[in-house]
Amino acid sequence: DVRKLAANLVKRLDDLEDKLHNPKAEVTYDILAKKGGAKLYSQLSPILTLTADADGPLSQGAREVYADLSKELQILSEEWTACLHDLGRVNEHAVALKLPHISIPKAP
Repeated sequence: DVRKLAANLVKRLDDLEDKLHNPKAEVTYDILAKKGGAKLYSQLSPILTLTADADGPLSQGAREVYADLSKELQILSEEWTACLHDLGRVNEHAVALKLPHISIPKAP
């Protein structure tokens, strides 16, 4: 059961990672060249730079893109939370079998 739960969790985490950025990219231009194109991280990064370098308010287009990306980030955050819940289930089984478990440090 632990192996099956853990394998399922690893698959879900890999899928989540693939939605956040392009883990197969080896160099910067691979981010756009690889199948699927730029992922959420690569789409949010320019918005951050644009915001930091702006002398005035952001354009309506930039605000709309940010709003759309924020919604996607919220969905992925919820997926992450669900993965953490499943990690707890894997750990419960592992502890019951006296196997090592995974601990995640609390955020500061």
